[in-house]
Amino acid sequence: MPPAQRIRCRFFPDNRLVYRAATLLADRMSSGEATTACIVCDSRRVSAAGQIAVADVVTGYRRRFGLDVSCQFAGLRSLTELHCPDCDLRWFWPLVTGDESFYRELAAHAWYYMHEKPEFAIARRYIEPADAVLEAGAGRGAFAAQCRAARYVGLEFSPAAIEQARQSGVNVIAEPVENHAATHPGTYDVCCAFQVVEHVSDPRGFVRSMAAATRPGGLVIVSVPSEQGVPGRTINDFLNLPPHHVTRWTDHALAALARSAELSIEAVEHEPVADYHLGWHLALRLYEFLAPQLLAGPGNRVRMGFADYAIWRALWLMGGVSARVLRPIISGADSPRGGGHTVVAVMRKGR
Repeated sequence: MPPAQRIRCRFFPDNRLVYRAATLLADRMSSGEATTACIVCDSRRVSAAGQIAVADVVTGYRRRFGLDVSCQFAGLRSLTELHCPDCDLRWFWPLVTGDESFYRELAAHAWYYMHEKPEFAIARRYIEPADAVLEAGAGRGAFAAQCRAARYVGLEFSPAAIEQARQSGVNVIAEPVENHAATHPGTYDVCCAFQVVEHVSDPRGFVRSMAAATRPGGLVIVSVPSEQGVPGRTINDFLNLPPHHVTRWTDHALAALARSAELSIEAVEHEPVADYHLGWHLALRLYEFLAPQLLAGPGNRVRMGFADYAIWRALWLMGGVSARVLRPIISGADSPRGGGHTVVAVMRKGR
């Protein structure tokens, strides 16, 4: 994969020629003048589905989270959303992934690392008490206390998250999954990655490394934001854009990812709309009735014009207020089900 596809400002702080080359390649891709292979299935039938101005993404991160992400894009003007019709993967090109400082700033928000998520409950059903479990991208180790495994090892790159995990007595180490798999082949009964694959520039290599660390007959469990759920329909969802998320996943794309790592799909489970996402869900319902142009789709991920942005924020706030009123009333079987944030793919390694 060309270096211009994996730009990080810390690698090329002054190389304007690299910036210009990456921008020109993105522009050519959007006009159909250049092609690239799918990063999961290697298909050459990749097409451009839309383009996003980097300036709009930078503005969105500043308004929503108070973060300046401009240096993450290393001078790029635009990002192209690519689509593979063979495996249904969507990704943003060039592949701009956030550096450690970006994630350190996001982690300062209390909501960034959650202690309980519906996907944890799904994964727990596939883990036996005697199992050895590896979690790639373990964060502060929240899943360790819930997985009931005989042995747990977490991998993480954030020094702050590792320190907090260790203070809680959780075994989290600073090591890439690729390195760990090379020194611990076939060691674990279950290898997990929750909300990680969408962040990496080489998802196929990442999952292949997870599979390498898994024993024959063991499981690889991956959770990602579902393109068929609320993330796929949400406009101005800046956390679902670079430099945070660089790929977008349907069930079909996850099946292709499993095949690329020589794994078979055991199950694909969509979480319901979680209580803390009810406001988000209701906001999308309001968009459907009042401002359908604000429902996301290829070529319609970001709308930062004054009128659209104002309407989007107003309906988002209305969804939040509605959720606070309705949450005590809507619960259990009466709450919106299906179409939640996350999909969990359970993959089995051959014996």
